Amino acid sequence: GSGMSRLDTELLSAFMTGFHGYGNLQGDYWFIGMEEGGGSTFAEVERRLLCWDQRGRMFVEDLADFHEAFGEQRWFSWRQLQPTWSKLIRLLLRATGEPHDDENVRSYQVDKLGRTAGATCLLELMPLPSQSVEHWQYGAWSDLPSLRSRETYWKALMGPRAARLKDLLVKYHPRIVVFYGREYENLWAAVCPPDTRFQRFQIADNQSWKIAQLDRSIYVLCSHPTARGLSNNYFIAIGRKIRELYRSL
Repeated sequence: GSGMSRLDTELLSAFMTGFHGYGNLQGDYWFIGMEEGGGSTFAEVERRLLCWDQRGRMFVEDLADFHEAFGEQRWFSWRQLQPTWSKLIRLLLRATGEPHDDENVRSYQVDKLGRTAGATCLLELMPLPSQSVEHWQYGAWSDLPSLRSRETYWKALMGPRAARLKDLLVKYHPRIVVFYGREYENLWAAVCPPDTRFQRFQIADNQSWKIAQLDRSIYVLCSHPTARGLSNNYFIAIGRKIRELYRSL
């Protein structure tokens, strides 16, 4: 070999099928994305895997405890607003009628988001953290054939993981489900129950999103919080609409 470090194959395989995100599957509010950020260095990914192993290979982890365990302090100890989570929190606070200023968003992120005993669940379709869809470093970090390229990875995992998400939605029936990443809209719609009918809403800056109500649940398809040109107002507007619908449920 090239003498380069490789991730433990058994542990990596287990993680790819076994890990789905953070929080409480019994929680009322689910946020579902394509994949989490991070994974910028080999050392960071290795620490994530080892922590996941040591903490019992959980299906979903506690967001704050897990990040603290592998050494990511920015979003909890240092209380920086995380670019994706903070906008999702703003949406949630508006939807539940809570104040959604920076300080309330910050304390929700630090104390409540994705906690094992909390009200939220943060799930990812794909298991491995990645800086962006342009980045792919796992081919160099692993000997697994499915990780040779992002294409082989998506081909191997996307089907089974989407089916798992679909089963989870049926089993746990969360009250509000927000799928973010409009470029994957067809995929998100396919994960929703078959009778879900989405209605499109336009917001300022030519931004749109979709919402559906089915069996006392609300499903939203919206842009990724870090998409270009998106303000907090986009997420606050979605939260407002959810609140209107939620009160009628």
